[in-house]
Amino acid sequence: MKRINFRNTLLPNMYYTLRKLMCIMTIILLTSCASNVVVKSGYDEAKSLAQVDQNAEFPGGWKEFEKYFMKKMKYPFEARKNHEEGQVIVSFVVTQLGEIVNVQIVKGVSKSIDTEAIRIISKMPKWNPAMVGGENVAVQISIPMDFNLD
Repeated sequence: MKRINFRNTLLPNMYYTLRKLMCIMTIILLTSCASNVVVKSGYDEAKSLAQVDQNAEFPGGWKEFEKYFMKKMKYPFEARKNHEEGQVIVSFVVTQLGEIVNVQIVKGVSKSIDTEAIRIISKMPKWNPAMVGGENVAVQISIPMDFNLD
């Protein structure tokens, strides 16, 4: 059976469109299910997956997270100058102790905005950790963060 290499056919735009669509679907899946991913051993990879009984939570809930974000966010000068704005998706692990580790950009906007998103997440206070069976567990979380020039 011969494999078709779409990159060498007359349909390269379709190939790249399908690839973009798969990336978007993956991001949507990550953001909708991320709070249910439990990292049982190590923080670099999700080796064991399970449902959590109680999700990890920013102290005071999502409204407090939004206040924290607005208070701490400093729109980068370079991004403002270049009229850059958009949504950054940041992934991080909330450990069993509620600490924030392994902050990474899943979907970025620009270097300066991505750096600011990482700075904000890295400096967050401890979260209330997720729980499974009454025990604290580490979870991987992805959060969309909007950067707008309004």
